[in-house]
Amino acid sequence: MNFLGFFRNGERCLAFDDFEIDVSLSETHTYESEITKNPVEDGSPISDNIIHKLPRLSINCLCSPLKFRYLGGTLESRKTFIQKKWQELLKIKHSKELLNIFTGLDFYSDMIMTSLTNTRDSSNVNHLEFQVVFEQIKTVQVEYTSIDIKMPKANSKKVNSSKKANGGLKEKKIVEKNESLAVSLFGLLGK
Repeated sequence: MNFLGFFRNGERCLAFDDFEIDVSLSETHTYESEITKNPVEDGSPISDNIIHKLPRLSINCLCSPLKFRYLGGTLESRKTFIQKKWQELLKIKHSKELLNIFTGLDFYSDMIMTSLTNTRDSSNVNHLEFQVVFEQIKTVQVEYTSIDIKMPKANSKKVNSSKKANGGLKEKKIVEKNESLAVSLFGLLGK
């Protein structure tokens, strides 16, 4: 489980998944609801249900290399710092881990990073400024059960069945007695 906290246990803490944030420029907490509307003939739509959507949290953050760190005895450059921070953010984004987020306003559990945005321009070449969006998800447990189905036993009695369809009642045809082909060709030989 990972954490992002702005005030946790009374102390200021800006981090999630061991990713330190120097400054949170802004937070946007979004709670939305959807109202179902059904049109009525010759009238206005009727609303019969309210669906509360899960919360969304958007944070504008800034990470700065002004507090220099030593890596292996050498001073880390701004470019290296910014690249490393960005790669760490991408790693968190692609991990698909559920996050628990503490802010100064609320606590959010089961959050997923859905968006990570960075716009580079001349005003922010010396630091990493980014926007991250988290959305809460609902998880469910899958349960399996077994059911005993008793198959019916085959009937030992023979059942009359026909593969032909019932043709219904038909009128009887009178069949005339035909003479053989030889008799009709050569006349009455045997008479």
